[in-house]
Amino acid sequence: SSKSLFEQVGNSDEYIAEILYYEGKIFNETGKYKQAKQSLEQCLVLGVTDQPNEIDTKATIQLSIAQLNLGNKEEALKLASEGLKEAKQLKLGNATQEVYLALSEIYERVGDQQLSNKYLKQYIKLSDSLFEVKKLLFTKAKSQYLLANKDAIQQQNLADLEEEQQAENSLNQLTTILSIALITILSLLTLSLYKNNNIRLKTNNMLHKKNSELIVAKEKAELASKTKANFLSTVTHELRTPLYAVTGITNMLLDENPKPEQVQHLKSLKFSGEYLLTFINDILQINKIEANKVDLDPEVFNLKKKIENVISALNNSAVDNSIKMHFDFDKNLPEVYNADQL
Repeated sequence: SSKSLFEQVGNSDEYIAEILYYEGKIFNETGKYKQAKQSLEQCLVLGVTDQPNEIDTKATIQLSIAQLNLGNKEEALKLASEGLKEAKQLKLGNATQEVYLALSEIYERVGDQQLSNKYLKQYIKLSDSLFEVKKLLFTKAKSQYLLANKDAIQQQNLADLEEEQQAENSLNQLTTILSIALITILSLLTLSLYKNNNIRLKTNNMLHKKNSELIVAKEKAELASKTKANFLSTVTHELRTPLYAVTGITNMLLDENPKPEQVQHLKSLKFSGEYLLTFINDILQINKIEANKVDLDPEVFNLKKKIENVISALNNSAVDNSIKMHFDFDKNLPEVYNADQL
């Protein structure tokens, strides 16, 4: 530390005392009053002289503050009074101001409010005086500095003005560039919106045209579907009338005891007529499905018998074409079903 260095040099009591003073002051300001008391007492021991000096006076005042905060009010008052006397003798304005504040706090602690207020007023008065003196000294020093450095200050002011002008020019240039960029962006955005609007208008016109075409196509399709339905209904009606006659006559012939060799042919004729009627009905059903008018018509029928009748009806054609048909119905399957035959 600096204190150790001074001790090595020798004849350094004055410097060590000053270091101890500042050390004690720092301890006071940080609330370490025991360490402050120790450092300040060492400072006063080293700084003992026949005449009071500035460091001793300031150390005495700081020691009074440490003693006060350690609860030693009488010792604090004694030290503060001694410090005030020396500060006035040495005409130490700052030290006098400091001891006034310390005495005000000491008397407040001992309960003497009158003396506390007295020293507080003196502290405030001296503070104002010192402030005015510092202000006056600062004003004089400032005036002297301005006179001594008039040319340099003018040059500095010109340099500052030029720098501000350059900064303003740079700002204006930047503003111009940004404005141009903004105008360019807005122009491009406007052009893009214009093109998009034209595309949207063309698309809407095309959609309206296609929609009109679809409506016409729909109407034509509906008309064609209706025409087809009417045609199929008429044709199937015309076909069913003679088929009913064929199946009816076939039933009559079967009831009149035909020859044995004719029975099979009559049964085939009967099934073919019924099958053709069923086929026509299926066409009508498909037409209804296309028109979304179909209804399920469940009924009980023998699936095995239906298949056998189909084979019987197609048997003559198969024989003529040298085709052999074989039918095998699984015994595990039921023969009778209740469903829509279509």
